[in-house]
Amino acid sequence: MPGDFDFRNLTPEVRECMLREIDQDITDGVLVLSKRFTEAGGLGYPPQLRSAASEHNEAWLAEGLIGSFVDVELSAGKEKKVRHDAHVVFAQNEFNRFYCRAVCLHVLSSPHNGIRIYRARESKRPRPQSEAKIGRMLEASLVLKDLRDHLATEVEFGIPEIFSGLSLELVSNASTI
Repeated sequence: MPGDFDFRNLTPEVRECMLREIDQDITDGVLVLSKRFTEAGGLGYPPQLRSAASEHNEAWLAEGLIGSFVDVELSAGKEKKVRHDAHVVFAQNEFNRFYCRAVCLHVLSSPHNGIRIYRARESKRPRPQSEAKIGRMLEASLVLKDLRDHLATEVEFGIPEIFSGLSLELVSNASTI
């Protein structure tokens, strides 16, 4: 199933790094579960995430999460409808986060490579602050630490931003750039 994102480096090696990162979060008890998950959704998510990382993509994960979210939530003491596409937003964001972590981990094992921000999903109205980040080279160890330390929150380096469509790509021979 084609996804909205073009994960340029979703290779078997990067997928293996994704699985290591997912398994570590599960072991540490820090895997991000949506507060909008149903009970069954929360239980079914970890194996679905592993399967998506192993052999599928964010669109497959989103499809698997249909029905895993509540329809309404309490907000300021009042019932509010949950977004109809909550499963898509959650799947895209979390898959991209693990993909970014995996690209960083993979790059750290290849000293001559680096990471760069790119647009992985097209945007009809890209934000200027997102556009300004495209092409920027980052330090993989710092980004990986940031992503691991800031689960389900905004990260210091701004990758990945929710709704931005930005991700990370491997840059071969980055030491010569």
